Amino acid sequence: MKMKSKNIWLKAGAVTMAFAVGTGVLLPSVLNSGNMSAVYAQEANAYSQVPSDVNVIDATTVWKYLDDNTDPANGLGSLTAWTTSDFNDGAWKSAAGSFGAKRGQLTEFDGFTPTVLLNQYKSDVPNEDVPTFFFRSTFEVENLREITSITGTLYHDDAVAVYINGNKVLAVDMPAEEQENNLYYAGVSAGAPKEAKLELTKEQIQQYVKEGTNVIAVELHNDRKDSSDIYFEFKNLTLNYGEPEIEQKSVNLTVGSDETSRNLTWYANSETAGQVQYAKKSDMKDGQFPSEYQTADAISSQSNESGFYSNQATMRNLDENTEYVYRVVNGETVSEEYTFQTGDFDGAFSFAFVGDPQIGAGSLPSDIQGWNDTLDVIKNQLNPDFLFSAGDQVNTANNESQYTGYLNDTFSSLTSATTIGNHDSSSAAYNEHFNLPNESAQYGATTAGSDYWFVYNNTLFMDINSNDRSAAEHKQFMQDAIAANPDVRWKTVVFHHSIYSTASHASDGDIIDRRNELPQIFDELDIDVVLMGHDHVYTRTYMMDGFTPDRSQGVQSSVTNPTGILYLTANSASGSKYYGITAPEAEYAAVQDQSKRRTVTNVEVTNTSYTMTTYFADDMSVLDTFTIYKTLNTADMESLISQAQGLNQADYTEESWNKLQAALKAATELKNNANATQSDIDAATTALQEAIDGLVKVDNQDGEVVNTGDTSDEQINGPQTGDTANAVEIVSAVSAFIAAGTIVVVLTKKKMKS
Repeated sequence: MKMKSKNIWLKAGAVTMAFAVGTGVLLPSVLNSGNMSAVYAQEANAYSQVPSDVNVIDATTVWKYLDDNTDPANGLGSLTAWTTSDFNDGAWKSAAGSFGAKRGQLTEFDGFTPTVLLNQYKSDVPNEDVPTFFFRSTFEVENLREITSITGTLYHDDAVAVYINGNKVLAVDMPAEEQENNLYYAGVSAGAPKEAKLELTKEQIQQYVKEGTNVIAVELHNDRKDSSDIYFEFKNLTLNYGEPEIEQKSVNLTVGSDETSRNLTWYANSETAGQVQYAKKSDMKDGQFPSEYQTADAISSQSNESGFYSNQATMRNLDENTEYVYRVVNGETVSEEYTFQTGDFDGAFSFAFVGDPQIGAGSLPSDIQGWNDTLDVIKNQLNPDFLFSAGDQVNTANNESQYTGYLNDTFSSLTSATTIGNHDSSSAAYNEHFNLPNESAQYGATTAGSDYWFVYNNTLFMDINSNDRSAAEHKQFMQDAIAANPDVRWKTVVFHHSIYSTASHASDGDIIDRRNELPQIFDELDIDVVLMGHDHVYTRTYMMDGFTPDRSQGVQSSVTNPTGILYLTANSASGSKYYGITAPEAEYAAVQDQSKRRTVTNVEVTNTSYTMTTYFADDMSVLDTFTIYKTLNTADMESLISQAQGLNQADYTEESWNKLQAALKAATELKNNANATQSDIDAATTALQEAIDGLVKVDNQDGEVVNTGDTSDEQINGPQTGDTANAVEIVSAVSAFIAAGTIVVVLTKKKMKS
């Protein structure tokens, strides 16, 4: 084992200097001269050799292994006896590399290619998998007390456990209950081999590791007797000396409670919570981060990835149509600078809706490439305000390699919202990666998270965790969210398990149960659009009135002021997996497609329209488009506008007339504003009515209307008290004209001397 070294300077303090003088290390001439550079020269003898990080396992490491369907602990009194240093593995096979098989052959599968063929099948039962494979190797340790951590990476298919000197230090997908022997099936069928991370703290190292030779042992299990493959690769094991540098990664920008905020998550290998610093990019000078910026402290929690902590913070009080620059800080470590753009806070907006990226469901490299290609189209061609995923971001809930594949660098600038899919639900890794707003403390909760909502401009988005089967909980959550946001124009619900799709999941029992419960709730809550995933097929329904599709007009591309709800199911956005159509005659399906091509839906929202255009992501050709139009009720406002426009300025005081004109101008402009909301219309109508009601006429004391509102230096002549003859004549004259069906008003203006 080669060991690099680095030099550590030991600085001399007052005590050291006194000792040096007393022992004659420093010459009197040096001390008298005051030339302290000599101290530096003398200290050169005080170097301390501290080893650098040492990799003790890699692709060249030789492993002893057992693949003959025998239990190495048989008769030894302990199931882990084979993992200790005194176990004799002399009869085992030995090889270096990656170990595995695919249907008994040494061939590539799911992006992994074993170099050493394992005996996959039992010798006495053809085509039945050996349940457990055993591996042993050794590594050397020097300067044990100076090691601060041990880290490693391995790939496995299926379950795996790792031991050091007989101590279990890692277990993935292993059964919790005690087994009778070591020959058993364990794990889950996850497609491609999983990545596992091993990390030992300084305290664990002192407990499990020793100076000199150490034994590392691995047991690998097939998940079932007819599994198609098996795989094991210990990529690296590193002894880390000295304090590790802080690493920051997985920077992920998500939606805030509304358009004025953004949530943020990043990972760091430091337990101390970090901070995000942000400012307007226009405040940068000479390319430098602004000297004045806002900060938001993060909340830090241990993450699913060994050695890393999830930092989550919220950037608030953002301005519209502004580009921001931000960076994350952990201790003395400052990240690179990232940017994001806010949009219009009152007008139209758009978001990209995608289904089931499910990174790892197919070949991990090809899944990541397909997802990256789709994100490139979304970012550079659609340029939405945010992205919304319908769930199953990854294939295996706790697989950090798959999360790394999902979390493209784009997400440091492209805001997103996510949904808990069935493949996400069983691990807190989802909630550790995605910092989502207004999460319910009591409704829709699974290990991954719960129901949440946010408002963007005129739309309330309610994302429900359909892995929680309680329709009553989801209904209460949505009722509360709607009550908190009564003035929105559109209400959108997003969840994973599509209830109106046309592929293989459409007939699942749990889907049928949801289909029998949720539509009526959505109808009662006056939901406009429901967006879903899960079935890896594109399906757009007719407008659904409760459980009934409105097929009266055939397949439409738009509707106006509908009474029903539109349901849309997205196909895969990565191409990792597609399901064939199994319900082509489903009465609710207006449009369905399984071209086995990646898709993305661009949703454009205004106050009067909600347009969903679905593209094939490979060439951006249109698969389907549908628009819901809502007309605004402007009749009362338009009537008042006409009434106000027919009034005569000369009849009213200047102050009241000016108030009317301001209200009239606002109403007229709003009438022609495509982004006007019904609440805007209602407010303008009320203001205009109040302005009309508040008009003050200019009358003189003789009963004659004055044609100007300027009364500052004049008084109005009118009938004096007791002047009944004149009043009677006026009333009689008016009565005569009324009887004749005509009223003629003669206006006169008189000045009264003061």
